Amino acid sequence: MMREREPTRVTRKARGAAAMVAAVCASSVSYWLRLLLVLATAALLVLVCLPDAASLGGCHQKSSDHGCLNLLQQPKSERQSTYRDQQQQQQQQQRLLAALAAAAAAERPVFVDAAVSFPEHVLLLLNSTLFHEEEAGGGESSNPRKLVYGDHQQEELVMCIYGAHVRTKVLAIDQGFVRCEHPSSKTLKASLVGKFVSLQIQRLTTRQLPSKAQYGAISWKKVVYQIVVYEEEGFVLLFAKGIVVTKKGEAPQGLECVFGNTFRTQVTESCQENFRCPLPPPQQRDSFVGLLVHLQLANGTRFPSVVRYSRNTTIIRDNLHNSSSNKAAVDDDFTKQASVSDIKTAADLERHSLEDLEKSKKDMTVCACTMIWNGAKFLREWVMFHDRMGVERFFLYDNNSDDDLDSVVKSLQSSNFNLSRHVWPWLKTQEAGFSHCASQAMPICEWVAFIDLDEFLFPSSYMKGLNQQSNVGNQKLNVDLSSEGNSSSSMNSIVEGKMGQLKIPCYTFGASGLVALPSSGQIVNYICRMRAPKRVKSIVRLVALSPTLCSQVHHFHLCSTFQEVRANIGQAAVYHYKYQVWEDFKTKFVHRVATFVPDWSDNYKLNHVDRTPGLGTKAVEPPAWAEKFCELNDTTLRDFALSQFQRNKSSSELIWESHASRS
Repeated sequence: MMREREPTRVTRKARGAAAMVAAVCASSVSYWLRLLLVLATAALLVLVCLPDAASLGGCHQKSSDHGCLNLLQQPKSERQSTYRDQQQQQQQQQRLLAALAAAAAAERPVFVDAAVSFPEHVLLLLNSTLFHEEEAGGGESSNPRKLVYGDHQQEELVMCIYGAHVRTKVLAIDQGFVRCEHPSSKTLKASLVGKFVSLQIQRLTTRQLPSKAQYGAISWKKVVYQIVVYEEEGFVLLFAKGIVVTKKGEAPQGLECVFGNTFRTQVTESCQENFRCPLPPPQQRDSFVGLLVHLQLANGTRFPSVVRYSRNTTIIRDNLHNSSSNKAAVDDDFTKQASVSDIKTAADLERHSLEDLEKSKKDMTVCACTMIWNGAKFLREWVMFHDRMGVERFFLYDNNSDDDLDSVVKSLQSSNFNLSRHVWPWLKTQEAGFSHCASQAMPICEWVAFIDLDEFLFPSSYMKGLNQQSNVGNQKLNVDLSSEGNSSSSMNSIVEGKMGQLKIPCYTFGASGLVALPSSGQIVNYICRMRAPKRVKSIVRLVALSPTLCSQVHHFHLCSTFQEVRANIGQAAVYHYKYQVWEDFKTKFVHRVATFVPDWSDNYKLNHVDRTPGLGTKAVEPPAWAEKFCELNDTTLRDFALSQFQRNKSSSELIWESHASRS
């Protein structure tokens, strides 16, 4: 027999208030006094029930009675953002629960494999990638807070649990990664070191995921955090924090890769956080599948690791969650990425002739890779513009975004733009992220542009010219580089087919008098820039990269066989909308992704080239910010966009302002 559900707090309070109204109406006092008492009671009903009613609309079920009342007192924009964040967390929890149910049905055990302690959160790594579209039921529920089990509707709740009793909030769930709050105090943290940390799942009953992860055992300051396996070539590329390299960028003498606890191979090349070493002999590799791969110093100090050896794949915990309309094409790309038999590194290519190089031509000529944190508002414009420039595939490395990025990605995929989102939870690792992206793009892309969401490559003639360099015939890059500077001499020295990197100068734009960015986007509104170009960004030929895939954000290290060209300013430029309106620019104080540049709030290297002149270390808007970094008006890209990207002739709306499909 089904038990009647217990009334919620809202229901109980509403019933109590209704009883008060009924009692007043039944009393013998005068009509006007009764009316006054009814109105007063109704007002009391609103004050009593509003907090809990609001909590049903999006506040955490364990929040205080006044939590949602405080939310309603916030400014509208902040209230919308808070509610959106709560909705997103609820949807993430729903998808996790659905994926766990599907895994259980398929007899695929899911457990917490590792926990990495960051300063602001704890990152849990599950042993498998979750949230495939078919596992999540093909879409979101109409009510993302509830799942239906038989005839019951039960509030879902996922919490992080330390030891047996200490619970904290789940901050985000994305694929096989879960971000948790730390325990609340230093004393409590210290008492929990060495205790297992896991996820507590509340459904009809409460259960806990099995866990191998101990709190405090692995710190972000010292960990092997990512791996790329090249099975046929016989080597592995590890990414690690905490290893001090020499001034020349070389690894410490005697540094080794350790497979499991027994087999060691010497690190042969290294750069920054990238370390390359041989795999075990082919006949022994099966015995190491699923075992951790560590780095170990000559003195025996072993670095903790969260990566495990897996054969025949270069993809570790990547996101395969794509829209169904684009699923076949994307799955085909990932299949190619998973097969490394056709991957050749620069070191291998040195031993081959130009005829062999011709055979390595990939399916796509030009791709683009970027690292994103909360860039949803800029993504449509960036993708649509570069798609028109000739970019055929976009790799988006999501660095802990908590905005609407995933929904914007799905929208673009459903409009037939070829892009994929890769979860990259590692803080301040842009260089390693770009190296990893190069490894994933290598089987399918000839060239990759490594640029940010506020950077736009122009003009398209360079994209067309790259295709001719890739053909390794008698043609050179089909662009006239002789109009300015010394680029023509460097271009003439390039051996046919051996250009490995094109460095393009960057124009830096200011806020151009704006205090808020219109919906029409960056390139039609930021039109005032610094006179001289600053720094460069690169389009890189992947087969030309050094064995460690070493990135320095703005350029890569090349194999000695290949050469680089610096483009002429009159022929190509990167339009960098760096100093944006203050509301957008100040987010840089919260999150910077490059490893070897100081955070904006760090009180050192105040004259570093990546600092903003005159800004200091606090997120306080300088006087006349909107007018700074403005030496001349440049409407080149604006005029191009207005002529090429209007939705139709009768409308001034640009295509990225709407959900129009790609033409």
